[in-house]
Amino acid sequence: MGKSKKSSSKTLSPQQIVDKIQQTLLKHKNGLIKEAIEGYEEVIPLVTATSTLLSLHGNVGALYLSTGKYEEAKQHFEKSIEIDTTNAQSHFNLAVLLTSKLNQHGVAIRDANKEGTSRS
Repeated sequence: MGKSKKSSSKTLSPQQIVDKIQQTLLKHKNGLIKEAIEGYEEVIPLVTATSTLLSLHGNVGALYLSTGKYEEAKQHFEKSIEIDTTNAQSHFNLAVLLTSKLNQHGVAIRDANKEGTSRS
C-alpha cells in the first residue's frame, strides 16, 4: 500500500530502462524471485524492442512457472508467441507448461500444429 511507482509518474530515458532491465536480471540471477517478477512487470510496458520483449516475457513466465503461478506463466508465454510466432523457445515453454502443469495436452498439440503450418 505504501509503495509508489516512480516510473509511472515520469518518462524514463532509454538508459534508465536498460538500467532497470539489468537490475531486474541481477535480481533474477540472484534468486530474488518476487523482486525479479515485480521488476519484469514494471519494465515490460516500457520496452519497445521486440527481441527484448520476447526475452522479458519468457523470463517472467519462467519465474511464474517456478512459483506455481501457471496462469500468469501461460499469459507471458502466449505473449512471447504473439511477439514472434516462429520463436521455438516460446512454443516449447508454453508446451511444457500446458502438458506438465495444466494437463492441457490437446491445447499443446493444437499450438504445435498451428506453429507447424505457419512455417510451411
